[in-house]
Amino acid sequence: MQTRAQDAQTARRRTGAEIQEGILTRTVRAVYLCNNGERLSVDFDNARQMATVRQVSGKAVDLRQQRAADGIWYTASGYELRGEGAMATWTAENLEPTTCRAVD
Repeated sequence: MQTRAQDAQTARRRTGAEIQEGILTRTVRAVYLCNNGERLSVDFDNARQMATVRQVSGKAVDLRQQRAADGIWYTASGYELRGEGAMATWTAENLEPTTCRAVD
């Protein structure tokens, strides 16, 4: 009985490669609160190398992933989301960049 329990537990463990594959192929959602009072909901679609930023106003912007030395960097014409860890800077068309913090 103990051997079956150990075998079952071993079968449920995932390798580092499997965990990494899961992260790279799924969409991850984060919510940011920004210093200018804006709240952003961001869906990071790792498989497509895109992020969709949704503003409280309902406007959604698709950004393409860029190669960053550290952290994240996504851009589209007039828009940029760049950051590391829980902190990010959001730049939207015709507005000053604002610092944001991930809350979810």
